[in-house]
Amino acid sequence: MSLFQSFVYPKRLDLLLTEVRPTVVLIDMQPEFLKELYQKEVEYIVENQLKVMKTCEQESLNFILLEYTQSGDTLPGLKEASLQIPHSVQIHKSCDGGFESCGFEKQLQRWQTKDLFLMGMNAHACVYSTALVGKIKGYEVMTAECVLGDEFGIFGLVEARHWFRKNGIYLKEQSGNTWEIFLQRAAEYSREGSWKE
Repeated sequence: MSLFQSFVYPKRLDLLLTEVRPTVVLIDMQPEFLKELYQKEVEYIVENQLKVMKTCEQESLNFILLEYTQSGDTLPGLKEASLQIPHSVQIHKSCDGGFESCGFEKQLQRWQTKDLFLMGMNAHACVYSTALVGKIKGYEVMTAECVLGDEFGIFGLVEARHWFRKNGIYLKEQSGNTWEIFLQRAAEYSREGSWKE
């Protein structure tokens, strides 16, 4: 049993990263995919992703910046942070999942890693597709609530949370609660009849 499999929540996310030492993958944090989110949601997700990336930098964890081809660049702050990580590569993909990109799995094999920590957009599609194929190929997959976003809001996140809890590891980070933001958004929708900026 790997350290990854024996990890028992609750431990802090940064401790899990340093104990398990997975390859961290940031998926599709490009403005095109963020436009349906509230600015507050984007700030919360990015803040937590930057914390994970700082851990990657300090602990020399492997890091992959995965970008959807023809959807622009990753948000500048995240892109700059990725350049500070010693073992960091950028890979472009033309499908939802990372494994469909020929360079993604080859890089994982070079690093000889079987544990993946996934974060980014869209939880129900690109993150999920990467996790699903990874699991089929024998990788251990994990994520945390605080580093995921979805253009369909809580509905996309619930789908991802359910899958990860059944097939991998899904942490609900104690430093904040994404669900509060989405519940507030849903309440505003039901009062106003449309999403409120």
